[in-house]
Amino acid sequence: MTVPVARTATPEDVFQMEELMRDAFEASYANFMPEQYVREFYDANGARQTVHEGLSRAAVVEIANMVAGFAMYDENVLTELWVAPMFQRKGAGRTLLEWMENRFRRLGYDSYSLCCYAPNGKALEFYKKNGFTRTSESDSTEVPGGPVKVYTLSKQLDKPAG
Repeated sequence: MTVPVARTATPEDVFQMEELMRDAFEASYANFMPEQYVREFYDANGARQTVHEGLSRAAVVEIANMVAGFAMYDENVLTELWVAPMFQRKGAGRTLLEWMENRFRRLGYDSYSLCCYAPNGKALEFYKKNGFTRTSESDSTEVPGGPVKVYTLSKQLDKPAG
């Protein structure tokens, strides 16, 4: 298997990022989000909007010359992390986290956080395995048919070696 490699996202990645987000969104959220929420995301072209708004703060991970996932940030918050279903459990998510952690260190942060829907058990397990701890919880009222509980997860960054 090809080793995942992360890099800064470019405008040439946009189409693949949008497609990937739509596929991963449905695969991740269809099991616990109201159908109306998933439908509205597609109808409003949420993937296109998210990718275009965050491209300047994004990284992609490639496996076998294909965009396998992407992540976005704002200050020291990981705002998006999506991995194509066919590339999950192949190191793509971990590689993106490592890339982001290096970016956060270079920006002078010693920790970072993210939000994750409580019913998204696979994502929560992934983040726990990668050193995140739950620091707070709230109810998202933005989800039709909600509210849906959201956890804020945080991770302390190790100092760079050297």
